[in-house]
Amino acid sequence: MYNIDALEDKLKKQLKGNQLNIATKPPEKTKYRRVRGTAGSGKSLALAARAAKLASEGKRVLVCSYNISLLGYLKDLVKQFIDHLPPQITFTHFHGWCRIVCEETSSMDAYRQLSNYPIEDRLKYHMAELVSQLYESKIPNLPTYDAILLDEGHDQQVHWWTTLRKAIVQGGEALFVCDKTQDLYETAKAWTDETMEGLDCGFTGRWMELRESHRLTGGIVPILEDFTKRYLVPYGAEVNIPPRNAT
Repeated sequence: MYNIDALEDKLKKQLKGNQLNIATKPPEKTKYRRVRGTAGSGKSLALAARAAKLASEGKRVLVCSYNISLLGYLKDLVKQFIDHLPPQITFTHFHGWCRIVCEETSSMDAYRQLSNYPIEDRLKYHMAELVSQLYESKIPNLPTYDAILLDEGHDQQVHWWTTLRKAIVQGGEALFVCDKTQDLYETAKAWTDETMEGLDCGFTGRWMELRESHRLTGGIVPILEDFTKRYLVPYGAEVNIPPRNAT
């Protein structure tokens, strides 16, 4: 279905260091990986490359994000590695995935009843609770995946992730990518080692880091460093400016 040699060549040409490791070398002990990196560090590119690699192996993959508009960008990134989007990759946001599960399990009556709740509560809690219960009940036609790749994970609620991971087959893979500095919804603080402990997230070991920026030119990095030291760090802000891109 795919030219494997061409895919491998594209991966090696477009990815560097840990980006390539994320795409091609899942660890043997645990297939649940966490990746941190600032904007422009190539997190989404590495995730898309991993999706393409898995699809080339015939694996069923769910690519999920909180931001709906990001999904189109992720599709375009996957197309950089394979000529067309294979049917075994599903792109969706979390709440769209909840609806997919309800549709495929003939649970739409229960899904519609969620409209009795205020929309904020419905989106934050009740959709996840319903889908979690469906997986716990092991009803027929539940969607399952060999891998779930979650981009912009800092925007996710922890219990959304614990619901999602129920759809991963035994021995399957998870890739969780985040940037704790982009905390628009005040959820990033939930994704620290301390707050995740005991929440059945499945992640162990250290975070993998993507440190190099592919957006910042060498000339602007010293200016940003000076600005943060003067105006942000003294007020307690946690700032992580990636090193300038050597290329």
